[in-house]
Amino acid sequence: MRKNLDGLTALHIAAGHGHADIVQMLLEYDPELIKAAGPSNGSPLIIAAKRGHAAVVDLLLEKDCSLFTALKSNGRNALHLAARRAFVEVVRSLVGKDKQLGRRSDLKGQNALHMAVRGYSQEVVKLLIEADPAVVVLPDLLGNTALHVATRKARDKLVEVLLLYPETNVNATNKDHKTALDIAEELPYSPESINIRSCLSRKGASRANDLGAVKELKRALQGGINSAHSVNMAAILIAQIAFAAIFTVPSGDDNNGIPLAMSNTSVQVLIICNSIAFFASMAVVLIQVTVTKGEIEPEALAMMAEVTRKLIWLATICIFVVFMTAIYVVVGRRNEWASALITITGGVILLGSLGIKTYYEMKLRRIRSIRKKQT
Repeated sequence: MRKNLDGLTALHIAAGHGHADIVQMLLEYDPELIKAAGPSNGSPLIIAAKRGHAAVVDLLLEKDCSLFTALKSNGRNALHLAARRAFVEVVRSLVGKDKQLGRRSDLKGQNALHMAVRGYSQEVVKLLIEADPAVVVLPDLLGNTALHVATRKARDKLVEVLLLYPETNVNATNKDHKTALDIAEELPYSPESINIRSCLSRKGASRANDLGAVKELKRALQGGINSAHSVNMAAILIAQIAFAAIFTVPSGDDNNGIPLAMSNTSVQVLIICNSIAFFASMAVVLIQVTVTKGEIEPEALAMMAEVTRKLIWLATICIFVVFMTAIYVVVGRRNEWASALITITGGVILLGSLGIKTYYEMKLRRIRSIRKKQT
C-alpha cells in the first residue's frame, strides 16, 4: 500500500506498464490494492486504460466490476481516457462490459464520444456509437454534441462517420446558438474544412439563423394542412345544404311541375344564390381533392388556399341570403316583421362573432409585437 513520490502504489506502476502477471500476483497478495487512489484520484484501472493495456483492464474488471464507477478528480473514467487516446481494444473491452458507460460525463458534461472525436480513430467512434447510439445526441455543458466537437477540430473523416448514423442531429444547436455548419464555415480554408461543409450540406445541414425560418415554414405548412381540411369540410357541408335546398323551393309546384312562387323576387334570389353557393363549394372541394403532397410549389399552394377561402366566404354569404329569402317566402307579407326580426337577429349574431374574433386577433398581434420589440 506504500506510494512513491508520485503517489503511485506498486499496482499502479505494474498496471501502467502492462505487466498483467505482476498485477495478478499483487492482487492475490492484497485485493484491497485495486481500490488504491493515485494522483488526481486515479485508480489502477484508469492508469491501465490510459496507457492502452487491454489485458490488464480485463484482469482488473474481473477482480472488481465496480471499478467502472471510479472517477478522476475531473470526473473522467477509464473509457474517457481510452477513447481520447484511441486505444481500440481497451474501448472494446470497456463497452463490452457496460454498453451505457459511454453516457457518463465528466465535470464539463463530456462523454467518451466527445473525447474520441478529438482524435482520429474512426474505429473507436464506431465502437462507442454502436454500443449505445444515444451518445451521438448527448450535449456537454456548452451544448456541444460530438458533431460540434468533430467539426471544430476539423476531423472530416470522423464527421463522415457521425453522419452515417440516423441518430445524429445535423442541425443541433449549442449554447452559442451555432450548428455544425456554422462552426464549419468559421474554420480556416483547408481540404478538411471543405469536405466537412460538403458532408454537412449533403445531409441537409442549416445555419442556426436559417432554422427559425424553417420552423416557421413547417408551422405554416401544418397550419395550412389543418386549414385546408377545415375548409374542405365546410365546403362539403355547404354543398349538401345547397343541393337539398334547390329541390325544396317554397310554396311547391303546380300540376306541370312549375314552382308556384317562381315569379316572386325572393324565390328568384333564393335560386340564384343557392346555385352560386353550390358551385362555389364544389369548386373548393375540387381544388382540395386535386392538390396532392409534393406536387405543388409553396407559392402556388398559398395562392390556392387564398382562392378557396374567398370561395368559402362567397358560398357562406349566399347560403345566408338563401335562408333569409326563404324566410320571407314562407312567412309572407303579412308577417314581414317576423322576417325582419329573424334577419336582424341573424345578422347581429354573425357580425358579433366576426367582431369578437377580429378583436382578439388584433389583441394577440399587439401582444406579439410588444414581445418582439422587448426581445
